This record gives sequence, structure tokens and C-alpha cells, in this order.
Amino acid sequence: MDEQSGHSDDGDVAEAPGPDALQARAVEPADRVPPAGAGPFLPEKTAAPRAEADQTELPEVDPWAPAEDETSADQAATPDSVSAALSGTIPMPTASLQVKVEDFHFPALLNGLDFLNSAVESLARPGGSAPRDLKYAVLHLYTALEVLLKVRLEMHDPTLVWWTPERYSEAKHHAGDFKSCGAEHAIKRLNEHGLLEAELDPEDEELAALGQLRNRLTHFGTTGTTDAVRARALPVLLQLMTFLRLDVLPYVEDPIQASKAEREMGKIHIHARHLEEFVAHRKAEIADELRGHETRTILCRSCGQHAIVLPEGPAVDLTCLFCEKSYDGAGVEAAWDYLGESQHISISEGGSDLDCCSACHEHAVVAVSTAASPDTASYVCFNCDEVHDGVCAECNTAGGIVFPDGVYDMCHDCYQNRLDRF
Repeated sequence: MDEQSGHSDDGDVAEAPGPDALQARAVEPADRVPPAGAGPFLPEKTAAPRAEADQTELPEVDPWAPAEDETSADQAATPDSVSAALSGTIPMPTASLQVKVEDFHFPALLNGLDFLNSAVESLARPGGSAPRDLKYAVLHLYTALEVLLKVRLEMHDPTLVWWTPERYSEAKHHAGDFKSCGAEHAIKRLNEHGLLEAELDPEDEELAALGQLRNRLTHFGTTGTTDAVRARALPVLLQLMTFLRLDVLPYVEDPIQASKAEREMGKIHIHARHLEEFVAHRKAEIADELRGHETRTILCRSCGQHAIVLPEGPAVDLTCLFCEKSYDGAGVEAAWDYLGESQHISISEGGSDLDCCSACHEHAVVAVSTAASPDTASYVCFNCDEVHDGVCAECNTAGGIVFPDGVYDMCHDCYQNRLDRF
């Protein structure tokens, strides 16, 4: 017999003992159970009787078959007596352990709402969320977004859920055996077919930021703070809840699903209110520190809040007042750390350096969003704190721009050079 393969030398497969043989092994005579204080139980003493049990021909029994009404005399030993004799015995499966397939029922709508409920429950956990709670909150929130967007597409046309609608198969669709579109494509298709009352943009920065955080967690790993994750998740949660209220729930035709969905939404609203209250409370706590610095308060790339106050002079070891995320270094180093990139890696791999500042001539200019102008880019030098109109498309230097149009801006020097050529 080959011990590793479980096959005999002549190629026959060794026959495993049946369930009753296992039961016979478990119920040992009382004289084979060592008395208290008798020392360790020696398996050699039971080897021969167990070998005989292996050779006994027993009728085949389906271990998953429903239990019979009457128990034979051979099976009179109770599970308690067996476990008392051999505490390591594994009980045989019974009908009580069976799982009904129909109990695992998650149609798309309820599946998406269950993911959403799990996410907000983890984000708004009383007493604070543990790191593991936040990890799965991000994963489940983005999954809920993807599933619920596809629910609305399916209500209109199931083929639109597929990555390639032309390959749609009804049988594979119902079996879930297909590649579906992602969140960005789903939003594009919803807009193209006029299916949205809620405003959803496939290039929305909040959705993109959550998607990037989810990808880092799914495929590798990441670090951050509790407050940052909560603040980053809230805008996406609010958009998704508006989408559900306007574009999904009114179109649910199955009354049972509609009732279940309303119950789930009730629980989601309770958790969402707790999360909103937390973010509002945190903003109120830091309001005095931010007041009067709106033009120098930039967006934190971790939590998405305008809560980093740039100092006068070089930026040194910046910290977000909302989520306490730190950006290390001074001047040029601080600029690269704020972007989450490396100057050395960027340039060595063929990328470009940061834009040059016309005031201090350091490559430390970053396009940022400020509390004073959140919807427009401000070009700030992290080395000398100079704020510029824009960046010249000719020389990549930040400074004053002649006739800025956002497409091909030019500084005064480059514009004059152009004129001198004529």
C-alpha cells in the first residue's frame, strides 16, 4: 500500500470504512477508556479491535438521509455518552445539519441593499469602528454601488448589464455566468438611455476616490485613518441613497421584494444619519482653526475635506485637521508626498517633474482645490507659498498667464517671444 496515494501496489483503490464503522470506532467499551489519573490514553491497545471493525461488512448508509423515527438497539448510546468517552470524536452529519438551497436567496436588488446595509452599519458602529470594520465597509459600499447600478440597468434592458451586450444569453444571465460592466460604464449607460433622475457622473471625484481605495484594499493593501474613511465614504453613500430613492425603488414590481427593500432602507437611513452626524460634528470641532484661512486651506487627498492649512513660506510636515493624515517633508518633498508620488520614480520611469515656480524657481507647484475656490484649480508653490494664475503650456512655468483659456495658456515671456517672431 502506498501511504501517500492511498492506492495498493496492484492499482486497486483502498475502500474507505462506512459511517457505521466510524460509529463503531467511536463507541469504545468502558474498559478501554482510561480511568481518571491513569495517565495518557495509548492508541496501541485499540489497534486490533479497530482493524477488525474495518473488515466488518456493513450495509451502505447515506449520512445525509433523514433520521428514522426509531433507533435500533445498536445505536442506543447517546451523543453525550460517546463524547464523554472520546472527546475528540466528530459527530456524523444528520438531517439537522442540512442547508436548504432556497434559504440562500439574494436576488440582485436585495443583494445590493444587503451590501449597503453592511457598509453603513460598519461605518456608524456605536463606540467607533474597528480597522477591520472600515476595511469591509469600503469593500461592501463599492460593491453595493456596482450591484445597484446594474439593478436599474436590468430593469430597463438586461443586455446592458453585460460588458458586451451583443453576447447576451438569457440562460447565462440568470445563472450569473457572464462578465458584467463596472460602475463607471453602468453610470454612462444609465445616462445614455435617460434612466437617471439623480445626478450621477461617471467621472465624479468622490466615486473615483472610493474606487481607488477599494482597489488598493482588494489587490494589495493600504493605510489611513478612521475619520478619513468615514468622510470619504459619506458622499458616495448619500449619492447612492438618492439614486435608490429616485431611480430604483419606484420601479420595483415584485411586492415582496419592494417590501423587503423598504425595510432594508429604513435600517440604512438610521446608520447613515449617525455617519452624517459624525462628519458634521468633526467639521464643527475644527471650524475655528480653519476660519479666516480659506484661501490657504487645501483639500486633503485622504479624507476629501478642505482641512489642510498651508503655512506662510515653505510647506513643512502638513497635517489634515479633519482626519489627521500627515504629509511629510518640506518644500519640494512636501509637494510630492501630498501627491502620493515619488520624484525619483516619476522621473526615472520617464515621467515629468512638477511645474516650476516663476518666483522661487523650484519645481514645487501643485494644482490644488482651496476652500475659497473649491471648484477651480489654484496653482500653489509648496516651496515659497506663491499662488499663480496657471502654468504656461510652452515652458511649464507657473506664473501670470496671458489670455488664459485653460487649453493652451501662455506666460508673458513666451507670449512676447511669439510676437517677436513676426
